[in-house]
Amino acid sequence: MDLSTGITVNLTLTVKQLGRKKALTTREYSIGNFSMQPTLQELIERIVALEVDAFRTRQTDNQFLRVLTENQLLEAAETGKISLGGQEFKQDVNTDEAIQVAIQAFADGLYYAFYGDNQIERLTDVVNLEYNQEIMFLRLVALAGG
Repeated sequence: MDLSTGITVNLTLTVKQLGRKKALTTREYSIGNFSMQPTLQELIERIVALEVDAFRTRQTDNQFLRVLTENQLLEAAETGKISLGGQEFKQDVNTDEAIQVAIQAFADGLYYAFYGDNQIERLTDVVNLEYNQEIMFLRLVALAGG
């Protein structure tokens, strides 16, 4: 993919887990220098890189104590985790390794990818982002004793 000819693409990604009604997360992305017709692998690579960057930012932000507003407190309570920061825990994440793990997990069938109502079955499949539909990763759960 030639990134120099890309444009800014706005995406909505939802991550769900089989057996749960509520999404694990929904995120909005604005991705610069990106093709409107990337392969699924290119899309996963870019999303994972953005998530690693966001994780690093959250780690830095959590080093400082902060006072939550009422809205922030309610939002945090809804997710089940209220944090005031002040944490020194630092986890190093290698972006390239995270990308490879995500690609391998898809290849191993640990999650499915959908664009709108259509399942994307191969990493080489092109995702036409011009339709501006939601992207969903559906995480599968292994059965115990299976």
